[in-house]
Amino acid sequence: MQQQPPRGGSGQSAAAFSFEAKVENEESLVDAMLASLSRAALAADAWEQLHEAAHRDNRLSEVAFAFESVSQGKRLRSAPQAVAAEFLYQAGRFFGDVFGDEVGSVAYLERALALSPGHAPAFAKLDELLTKQRQPKKLADVYSSAAQHRPRGEQVPLLRRAAELLAEAGGAEDKVIELLQSILRLEPGDEEARARLEALYVRANRFRDVVRLNEQALSADPPPSDDGRRGLLARIVELYADRLQEPERALPHVEQLLALDPAHEGARKVAQKLVVIKGLAGRAAAALATAFEAHGTPEDVARYLTLELDGTRGPKRAALLARLGRLKAERLGDEAGAFEAFEQALAIDATDDDLRTRYGALASKLARYADAAKTLARVLATMRDPAVKAKTSAQLGEMLLRGGEAKRAKATLAGVLASPEAPADAVLLAATGLREVFERDKDARSLCDVLERIVAVEPDLDRRTRVDEELADLATRLKEMPRAIAAYERLLSTPARGRALEALAPLYEASGDPEKHARLLEERALDMVDGGKARELLMRAAEVRARDTKDAAAAIATCRVLVDRFGPARDVLGVMIPLLEAQRQWADLAEALAQDAALTAGREQAEILARLGRPANVVQAVRAHHYDEEPRSVGAFVVMTADLSCLKNVRLVLETIGHLGVEPAKVHLVLNRSNAFTGISQKNAESALKRTIEYQVINEYRGAISALNSGAPFMYTKADSPLGRSLLDFGRTIDKAYSGGAPQPAAATR
Repeated sequence: MQQQPPRGGSGQSAAAFSFEAKVENEESLVDAMLASLSRAALAADAWEQLHEAAHRDNRLSEVAFAFESVSQGKRLRSAPQAVAAEFLYQAGRFFGDVFGDEVGSVAYLERALALSPGHAPAFAKLDELLTKQRQPKKLADVYSSAAQHRPRGEQVPLLRRAAELLAEAGGAEDKVIELLQSILRLEPGDEEARARLEALYVRANRFRDVVRLNEQALSADPPPSDDGRRGLLARIVELYADRLQEPERALPHVEQLLALDPAHEGARKVAQKLVVIKGLAGRAAAALATAFEAHGTPEDVARYLTLELDGTRGPKRAALLARLGRLKAERLGDEAGAFEAFEQALAIDATDDDLRTRYGALASKLARYADAAKTLARVLATMRDPAVKAKTSAQLGEMLLRGGEAKRAKATLAGVLASPEAPADAVLLAATGLREVFERDKDARSLCDVLERIVAVEPDLDRRTRVDEELADLATRLKEMPRAIAAYERLLSTPARGRALEALAPLYEASGDPEKHARLLEERALDMVDGGKARELLMRAAEVRARDTKDAAAAIATCRVLVDRFGPARDVLGVMIPLLEAQRQWADLAEALAQDAALTAGREQAEILARLGRPANVVQAVRAHHYDEEPRSVGAFVVMTADLSCLKNVRLVLETIGHLGVEPAKVHLVLNRSNAFTGISQKNAESALKRTIEYQVINEYRGAISALNSGAPFMYTKADSPLGRSLLDFGRTIDKAYSGGAPQPAAATR
């Protein structure tokens, strides 16, 4: 006998049901299983066990009746929707897979999906059964209903399947149209759905809906590609023109289509129909003019521009007339017609610089200077913008000049140059015209003024160079030196540099400007290929800077260039050393003196080396000489202190003495103020110099400064002081070392 259905609370075990005994009391059993399902206590395989037991015990009808009874009972109505849907799904499974009643199974599965549209197993089972029963319309409804309860991203496949099922079944085109419309609302770029929907609209003679469908595709996000857009526009134009017989409504689409594809025959034909309709002719002609300009003959473009002009009023006519004028001048060869078109455009709007320029060029070509001058004078009176007014005045002056009215032209062009608000191009045009007037009148000084104005605004380098050359020559002849110098200086950065350098030399000397004279000499040296001549020019520049200017730094810089480029020499060092000494540039002075010493010998060299010691406070003696000019070296003593700057100078002195051939053993280091605290010990100083410090003199600041202030040598007043004793010991040591007991004169004492 079957075990009784379990009773108890939510803690009932999932393995409480046993189907080993014969199945009896089926309704109570199924109800109990529903209760366990509600508590989530039902084993996963309980339904399969029920199916097997019912089949084993031949109780299929009874279990089917039990499912029917429980599905109508109170417990199911009060159960959560998800639980009730799962129970109904299991009932459907039993009826379809075990009991063999597929109709009953479909009913249960439909009830399950009604309670829980997202129940995937019920949906799959219902799909299987309806497909097997060949009920596509019913299955399409199932897919359509399921799509309404799915996320947006999952709806399109379901709707597409529903539309396919209905299309296969036939006779439900309205429903298919609704489904395809839903698909396009979700995915505007679905070309397949759009094509199917359009085919259905066409079959139903719903052409206005076809137009609306394609217009929606044009505004889809993301927008269609250019090819796709072209196809949609062509379809809309065709529908309006051929199917709906409303070509006027196609005009916006014709404009867009011709902008994308100027050669599109269908769009051109529709536009040509519209040019005879009042109110649409202007727009249609504009579209056709643009299209034929890209793909067509200039005659067609002119014809449609003329039609567009007939329907255009106000300022827009100026742009159309200018466009028509350019077409006639450039492609039709009708220069007279172009001149008339430009003249009409200027009467409407004369602020267009390009239009006025083209008009002036045509006037010159046709020799219609008087007509152009009248037109420009007329429009000039209506202008308010100072810049535009100045440009127009310059063009008017040019026309007057070409027409032979030189006096009026001169006054008009001079007014442009006098205007502070005249732009550069207006100044250039006016100055060029006045240049011609002054050359004709042989007014050289006024011509100089005009040439300067041209140079200031001329953008072309070659033309600017030629004007500067003319200005420089003219100013030189007129003896206007500042103006000539300025012109030649501008030519220094042009291909005429060589000529300018040559011309500037006497001008600078005559002007008494040593700074510019020196700079010119340096520039000429820079260009000189001959090294000797280049050095001579640089040397002259250094002498001019040192003698005539107050810029010692610049003079020193020129000397350094000479030394770096040509090596040290006594003439350049003779200029450089006094400047360095005056500027108190001790390190550079020491280097220059060392270079000068290396270029000399004998007593002169000793004097330079002694001088080398004074600024750095380090060399006390280097050499001694007999009067017979045969040197006998007795030793050199380098007095130093233990600080960084002194150590640096001592290293330089030691290197210089070594270059002079003095034996290192005859050079001795004397550490002055040896007991003063400097932060550098004697050992560290010896390590830095790589030499031994052989002698020391102690520090006694008070005694030394007192003797310095009083003027009384402390060796007379305080010889027994620590500093005095230290100096006496140092002197005795030197005397003993070099005289063998007899005192000898040192190389230098201090």
